[in-house]
Amino acid sequence: MTGELVAWLRAQLDADLTALNAWNAACIHLEACGDTSQFTERFDLDGERWRADLNAKLRILDAVERHADPHPGQPCTNDDNPYVECELHVAATGRVDPYAAQLLALPYADRDGYRDEWRPA
Repeated sequence: MTGELVAWLRAQLDADLTALNAWNAACIHLEACGDTSQFTERFDLDGERWRADLNAKLRILDAVERHADPHPGQPCTNDDNPYVECELHVAATGRVDPYAAQLLALPYADRDGYRDEWRPA
């Protein structure tokens, strides 16, 4: 489940980043009376904060993928000693919770392809 969720969410974040970059290239006309500097500072019209936010989420997904269960749905066994976990499992377990990907996906739950099974409990 985690692999499909991460792939789907990565596509959503990439699409948002592409849209943000295209939007920033467009001309923005702001009609206002008076000084607009507080508005433009507060709402980050150049998109740097949004870009940093999207890139941070992509880095979290990288960590989720890197530290995911190496053999989901299968027992973790060590042929030499059945009481010792395999090295792959030890390296992956406990570093990044796949729950993080479920939480990151929640704002995108209204988009095509989102599955109810990905919704956190």
